[in-house]
Amino acid sequence: MRTNTYRQRNGKQQARKKFFVRMMMFLALIGFSATSGVMLHASANQEDNSTAVTTTAESAAQASVLDTGSILCVEPGDTLWKIAKAYGPDDVSVKSYVQSIIEANDLDSASLQVGQVLRLP
Repeated sequence: MRTNTYRQRNGKQQARKKFFVRMMMFLALIGFSATSGVMLHASANQEDNSTAVTTTAESAAQASVLDTGSILCVEPGDTLWKIAKAYGPDDVSVKSYVQSIIEANDLDSASLQVGQVLRLP
């Protein structure tokens, strides 16, 4: 009877060890996946930011060469309409000033990117 108790106890210990090893492998897999995801996300953001900085620097250089008005850096939430309403002359309609901003900056559309440099006529 004593050997039977030993076998039961030994079997329970082995089951606990198997469970512990499986749990550690599972947690390691989750940690690896999370770390890989964070690194991929950071890498993608770094590529996007370097492109934006280059574009912003090029835009600023072009704007400074052609500048006869003001230069504005686009911030989160800015739209052409808001910019035209805030910085446009009183004697010019907002719609007309939006169009003149589009023409002055050679924009293909009215969508703006944060950090984009605009020349205000």
